Amino acid sequence: MKKFIISMFSDEVGAMSHKRILAFIGSICLYTTFVITKNDHLGDLVFYMSMAFAGLTTIDKFSK
Repeated sequence: MKKFIISMFSDEVGAMSHKRILAFIGSICLYTTFVITKNDHLGDLVFYMSMAFAGLTTIDKFSK
């Protein structure tokens, strides 16, 4: 099970992928926001922030 979880967050080379980790954390935050608050506007904010952070990790990849 541990090997499956590590492979789920790894890219094709075997290194941990920041985008996959951020997407997983963002989806957990989005789910809990909708379940706890049931506020669509707050859920939209969490979604947009998750996508922005994923975009920032892409920019960091190309800056090297």
